[in-house]
Amino acid sequence: MERSEMHGGDAKLLKIILEIVRRHLRKKGLPDAVNEDDALASIGINSIDLITLLLEIEDRCALSFSGAKFRTEHFRTIASMHDRLLRFTREQE
Repeated sequence: MERSEMHGGDAKLLKIILEIVRRHLRKKGLPDAVNEDDALASIGINSIDLITLLLEIEDRCALSFSGAKFRTEHFRTIASMHDRLLRFTREQE
């Protein structure tokens, strides 16, 4: 996905995040029936997994998180991850 496609595409970014999280969970042999309000820790995502997810999102969305100041509270749920990444993309404009 081109970065320009993402701007204004809140739903598109959320769909991509959910797709990546679900694929990652399947690879770990975990259930992939998740929604945006699920806490990442409760669905089996640990800190190493989170880094892997962010790298995949970065690649898929043509973003660069280099130098980004993310904190763990930004990634408690899929929805909070979506909100922070959406804010990040808007800050980069």
